[in-house]
Amino acid sequence: MAWSDLDDDQRLAAMRVLSVSLARNGDPDEGRRAELLAWMEPHYPAPRFPLNQELCRLLVRLKSPIVLDPSKFVDEKYRFIALTLSDGSQAAGSLESEDDERIVLKPNPLAAETVEIGKSQVARREISTVSPMPGGLLNALKEEQVLDLLAFIESGGNPQAANFQP
Repeated sequence: MAWSDLDDDQRLAAMRVLSVSLARNGDPDEGRRAELLAWMEPHYPAPRFPLNQELCRLLVRLKSPIVLDPSKFVDEKYRFIALTLSDGSQAAGSLESEDDERIVLKPNPLAAETVEIGKSQVARREISTVSPMPGGLLNALKEEQVLDLLAFIESGGNPQAANFQP
């Protein structure tokens, strides 16, 4: 059966089995680790929190560059646009929308605030190759702290969200 044939609950169960297997048998050799990462990385981030939490836990354990060095793999929806305006000021954020006359940026992914800029004001436009998540941030965190951070980000900082419920 292929991964695409499984529903989210079956995928979660499969990843939990893999997690238990790694806990009992230890980390795999480099060849097997590479195979597991090649299988898991395309599915990150997962669409549902419990599935994403387990996937992230496994990717951290297997030292996936996707979670350990996020600037190497910035998903297009998280890339920031940096604009230099004709007056020399700058604006940056994720691209919310764009038409022939304006660009709308969202400077803070956790806030609803957007900034609208007329295209005629833009002197230079660049796509950032750096992740908004600071490099090396996860190095100092324990696994549970990484998962708490992901829950916080996915919930938009709402402590009442399902991500924080037992």
